[in-house]
Amino acid sequence: MIMKAKITYEELERRVQELEKIESKYNSSKEALQKSENLFKLLYEKAPLSYQSLDENGHFIVVNKTWLEVLGYAKEEVIGKSFADFLHPDWQEHFKENFPRFKSIGEVLGVEFEMVKKNGDHILTSFSGKISRDEKGNFQQTHCIFHDITDQKKTEEELYQEHMMLARTEAVAHVGSWEWEIENDKVTWSEELFRIFGLEPMKEAPSFNEHQAFYVPEDRVRMIEAVEECLRNNVPYDLEVRIMRTDGQLRHCVVRGIPEQGSDGAVNRLYGSLHDITDRKRMEEAMRESENLISSLFRSAPVGIGSVLNRVLIKVNNRLCEMTGYDETELIGRSARMLYPSDEDFEFVGTEKYAQIAHHGTGMVEIRWQRKDGTIIDILLSSSPVDLQDKSKGVTFTALDITERKHAEIAMQESEERFRTIMENIDTIAVQGYGPDGTTQYWNAASERLYGYSQQEAIGRNLLDLIIPPEMKAAVAKEMSEMAESGQPIPSGELLLMHKDGSRVPVISHHTIVKVPGRAQELFCLDVDMSALKEAEAEQEKLKNQLTQAQKMESIGRLAGGVAHDFNNMLSVILGHTEMILEELDSAAPLFADLQAVQQAAKHSATLTRQLLTFARKQPIAPKVIDLNETVEGMLKMLRRLVGEDIYLTWLPGKNLAPVKVDPSQIDQILVNLCINSRDAIVDVGKITIETGVISFDEAYCAEHAGFVPGGYILLAVSDDGCGMDRETLDHIFEPFYTTKEQGKGTGLGLASVYGAVKQNNGFINVYSEPGHGTTFRIYLPRFTAKLAGMIEKGLNRPAEGGHETVLLVEDEPTILQMTTIMLEKLGYSVLAASTPGEAVRVAQEHPGRIDLLLTDVVMPEMNGRDLAKNLLVIYPDIRRLFMSGYTANVIAHKGVLDEGVHFIQKPFSMKELGGKVREALES
Repeated sequence: MIMKAKITYEELERRVQELEKIESKYNSSKEALQKSENLFKLLYEKAPLSYQSLDENGHFIVVNKTWLEVLGYAKEEVIGKSFADFLHPDWQEHFKENFPRFKSIGEVLGVEFEMVKKNGDHILTSFSGKISRDEKGNFQQTHCIFHDITDQKKTEEELYQEHMMLARTEAVAHVGSWEWEIENDKVTWSEELFRIFGLEPMKEAPSFNEHQAFYVPEDRVRMIEAVEECLRNNVPYDLEVRIMRTDGQLRHCVVRGIPEQGSDGAVNRLYGSLHDITDRKRMEEAMRESENLISSLFRSAPVGIGSVLNRVLIKVNNRLCEMTGYDETELIGRSARMLYPSDEDFEFVGTEKYAQIAHHGTGMVEIRWQRKDGTIIDILLSSSPVDLQDKSKGVTFTALDITERKHAEIAMQESEERFRTIMENIDTIAVQGYGPDGTTQYWNAASERLYGYSQQEAIGRNLLDLIIPPEMKAAVAKEMSEMAESGQPIPSGELLLMHKDGSRVPVISHHTIVKVPGRAQELFCLDVDMSALKEAEAEQEKLKNQLTQAQKMESIGRLAGGVAHDFNNMLSVILGHTEMILEELDSAAPLFADLQAVQQAAKHSATLTRQLLTFARKQPIAPKVIDLNETVEGMLKMLRRLVGEDIYLTWLPGKNLAPVKVDPSQIDQILVNLCINSRDAIVDVGKITIETGVISFDEAYCAEHAGFVPGGYILLAVSDDGCGMDRETLDHIFEPFYTTKEQGKGTGLGLASVYGAVKQNNGFINVYSEPGHGTTFRIYLPRFTAKLAGMIEKGLNRPAEGGHETVLLVEDEPTILQMTTIMLEKLGYSVLAASTPGEAVRVAQEHPGRIDLLLTDVVMPEMNGRDLAKNLLVIYPDIRRLFMSGYTANVIAHKGVLDEGVHFIQKPFSMKELGGKVREALES
């Protein structure tokens, strides 16, 4: 083990002394550092500049008192906050983007920011500063000072605006300013001076000697002499000179220079201006040329020109002398009265012309002058004062000889008056006069009636805007322009022009030109109204179409009626025999169901033939006086089941309806067919509305609607919100067998039977429909106005039953005769059968007993059933009559309507139906 040497006292004392010296130096250094820090704090606290220090995130570490005073914040409101929080919002992003750059560069100088004081005021500041780093070079903090430059900036802006105002003034006045410091040969030019010389403005202007090269040689010498005189004798100069710009333009200028003396009395500075007077010089030259031109015109003018002072002639030209017959010496100095034939003419001019001058500055009158030889001439006299502000300086005048023109105008006025009288009294031709640009100049009374514009409305407006439709304007304007240029009239043509209310007017139009010597050509349009002719043609076409449609429907009706009649006879045999066989068979028999199917098919076919007969208006009906509302209401329950639950059926009965006389079964048929038609037009959910009402048609309405007759009617309307129909469908909907439904889903007879039923009852039907907007059928039935209108008839449902009476049966179809005989006998009647009317008369005459009923076909070869009945009434006055037929052909019915007391059964019929009708006829 090694032992350390023991420290002596002296060594220990020496070390203590050294430590005391080190401590003394440290304390001295610390004290000096504290003094330095105190001084620095005092300096940055009391400094007149604002100081701030930011950390690496741009947040405040330190601000001095001046900073706080300038911005109005307390220290605790600032420290730790971002510098961006104290900037105007427009400057915040600028700081955030550039602060990293400042940290990287390490120094900024004169950077400007707009800051916001605590009271909301804005100040503009200029920042300078550096950053401090540690010994490793890492960022520590920023050290920046700023000062408020708001007032400085404002002053700079004011100076700039003053400078710009001066520059604009110089530019407007074409005056450039300059300054020459002679001692150092420094020259300053304004921007306008650069432009006058044709140079781009630049910082340094040419020297005084260099700029002299712009002056033309002779003016350059004068310029140099003037400057030298100015420098020697301290006198300003003012010269008119010419300069040659850099672009080769020669400019006239006025250059002015003013000397300024130094302390030694010598001229050490010149300043002045250069005024570009080129435009003024050109104007002066133009004025001289104008004066020369005016003088030349005055001498050689084709009109008389002169001037007067207090109405005394002081100057006249050659033409005035020629017009009056006087020479110049005879006129100058004489009163203008010598030119007038009377005092009245002279005074009129003095009063009228000078009154015009007083109000308008010029005067113009037509007057008479008297030549030296006494001839009277017509003069157009125009006058104007020499000085508008001082009329005492005299008046200049021009005198135009219009004698020949006046004579021509009188002749023209007489001709125009004759023309106007003729045009105004032509009722059938609309005449419009217009200028080359289309402006209307003439508009006669026929034009007022044809187009609706009064003369006051039309004159002055463009003819294209008045009567030419927009789609024709371009073409008509071209034709009018070509006519004006070529002089060739526009051939006559048929056009549709435009009325004031926008409607179109058919006319035959002709454009022509009237040329009068000495006047501008005049263009005229002559239009003949074709409305009446067009209406007559349209009415003729309308009647033709209506006749064609009526003939077509009548032909279809005849065909349908004929087919139905023959078909009914066959169906009668099928139904009759089927019914009788079914009565004999047991319902369990193998053929019973088949025969029922045959019977059902025959009944369905019978229904189709009835619809055909209804369309043909050959279906016999038994009209009764009914309340239409009651009849419709009785059908509603059945109709609602018919259209289904998804369709809402609305009933809107009219009030105070008069009765109608119609077969109730036809109303049922109409409603069923229309509701089915509406149901099929509705997809999914929809609405059908049935309504009634009262309506009247006057003669004017019926004249516009073919087939309508004036009078009072009861309305029955059926509407739906279904798919609607297009025009092509509407044109065919009432034709038999026409249908838009799928094959097998419609007979095409529903609407045809509706049409026939309405027509058979002297009614009318209208259809209103558009695709996608539903359909409305409106049926109009005549109001019943007889005394028994209040007695609404009720139908009787008689049960079918037999009897024991004797029946004379007449039928020309053997199978029907045989079948009907069997039916009657089965019902208990005694039957006398005849196949012809002659045979029936013979049987009746030979029969020894009573004949109670005549059952006869209507249409037969020898005579019709009605005539047969008349003949038999002679033999049997009390005989009852029952007619049967497939259709009546208006034999027993008047227009298809059975007379009172006449009984009828429609073929084909069942035995039950026959029994009921026979009992009804026998018991009536």
